[in-house]
Amino acid sequence: MDLFSTLFSRSLRTFALACLLLGACFSAHAAAGAPAIEYRLKAAYLYNFTKFVEWPAEAVARTPFLVGVVDPEGTAARVIAETLDGKTTTDGRPISVRRFTALTSDVAACHQLFLTSASGITPTQARVFVKDSSVLLIGETDQFAEQGGVIGLVVSGDSVRCEINLAGARRAGVKLSGRLASISRLVRESAQ
Repeated sequence: MDLFSTLFSRSLRTFALACLLLGACFSAHAAAGAPAIEYRLKAAYLYNFTKFVEWPAEAVARTPFLVGVVDPEGTAARVIAETLDGKTTTDGRPISVRRFTALTSDVAACHQLFLTSASGITPTQARVFVKDSSVLLIGETDQFAEQGGVIGLVVSGDSVRCEINLAGARRAGVKLSGRLASISRLVRESAQ
């Protein structure tokens, strides 16, 4: 084998190895970015819920519009806060995101309370803390709405869809727009 063939062969192997390493890096980056993409999409849902949910007058009077995120790990809360930062509701109230690592009595001041799967908190447990406040309980665990939450955000393939529990909405004292109900799957609350 001549010198040119040897160098070309080595260069080809080096190029192939570099492509493999770059591919592995891009795959790792994409996998690491998957939760961020998912939570950006869920944050968009949280934002749009401000347009399609009506809170009672006493809840509307509270400013800013507070989105609570129960997230012991912090990833979801960070991405949701970054996504909603600077946004306002349709009536001009600024949206503020607050992270909770666990349930406290402070969650009753929220307009929306998003329970991450990492929190391990059920809608029944959350309702003890929100009591009679008009808090829209939103979660991402399987059967969240059926277990007493108002809206479950369910990942299906590459998309997120909503499951709505109308009994939960009535209990929370919020009214859901018919447009929201028409693009969501209505579920019944299971007997508890």
